[in-house]
Amino acid sequence: HSEFIEHNNVSLTVKKLEKLQEKVNKRWPILTLDKSSFNISDDHMYRVVQSLYPFNLIESDLSVIDAILERLVSATSKSSLGQYFTPREIIKLCVEIVDPQSNQTILDPACGSSGFLFESTMYAIKKNQIPPICLGMDISSKSIRVAYLMKLAKSLNNIDLIQANSLDNDSNEQSFINLDKSIWTKDETQKISLDNLQADIVFANPPYAGTIENNLLRQYQLAKDKNSVSREILFIERCIRLLKENGKLAIVIPK
Repeated sequence: HSEFIEHNNVSLTVKKLEKLQEKVNKRWPILTLDKSSFNISDDHMYRVVQSLYPFNLIESDLSVIDAILERLVSATSKSSLGQYFTPREIIKLCVEIVDPQSNQTILDPACGSSGFLFESTMYAIKKNQIPPICLGMDISSKSIRVAYLMKLAKSLNNIDLIQANSLDNDSNEQSFINLDKSIWTKDETQKISLDNLQADIVFANPPYAGTIENNLLRQYQLAKDKNSVSREILFIERCIRLLKENGKLAIVIPK
């Protein structure tokens, strides 16, 4: 609040925003943006700040932030890949059915804003006061930034987030380089890759539209000798591969 009430004109407010953004870029590189990324005039930026600064979203329910992001992300940009934020009620239902425990690992290969990971964390903390170990992946850098903002809002250090194509095992070696092999791999002597990742629980509401390349299809038994297959079929196989023996999977797919 105090950052902005002293600046009651456009130019000073915008300068204040730029200084804050520099701090963000330095402290959290994954959130790095510059002024040109906003694609908004100084006058409009000033009006936005004047409308928003009285509100404190840090202490709000995460569903409030979800709703804001759902409204702001245009239908066009989401529907092109079948990407939609999962309603919080659906997430909570899945979490309650799967019943994640504090000593388990949880993975979402198409995490979006990471609702499954956050709700699983809150659920486990409420039961045992200890968060589970969580990993979220998404091909969209925007989704990862959103998830990271949610993580910061609740100070959830148990969640790791990686930008990666979770369907393509050949393109992600560098993405997993900082993961703990003893926690996330089936075989610690092997390099970390999608085929070597494992978790006790997998949640997913994957995107279901878009083109699948032939070289990617060859990585999947369910797409063997086929020229095309729906994206959710590949995600089902990927999620099953990611599970430990006797693991649990909750996945949202088109009917």
